[in-house]
Amino acid sequence: VPYTGNSIEFNIDVPKSTASSILTIKDAAGQTVWTEALDPSSRTHSWDGQLQSGAMATSGEIYTFRIDTYDAADVHTGTKLPNVITTVTAISSEE
Repeated sequence: VPYTGNSIEFNIDVPKSTASSILTIKDAAGQTVWTEALDPSSRTHSWDGQLQSGAMATSGEIYTFRIDTYDAADVHTGTKLPNVITTVTAISSEE
């Protein structure tokens, strides 16, 4: 997902047995730049561009999102990719 300087909203559907879920965001080099516990009962979440270092993400840089889900016994039950909510602002073609 390219970061534009604005919060990125995303949806996630997790199994009903999910007791906890963890968001991990990585930069283009594969380095983890943000982790956060998500409320598994909430479907919509957002990331404001804040990095673990305290800095803000660089506009135009590409980030990957993944969400790991866990049951009540803290057993990993799967990995989900979120559905990013975005607005198309332009479409062009090259001849």
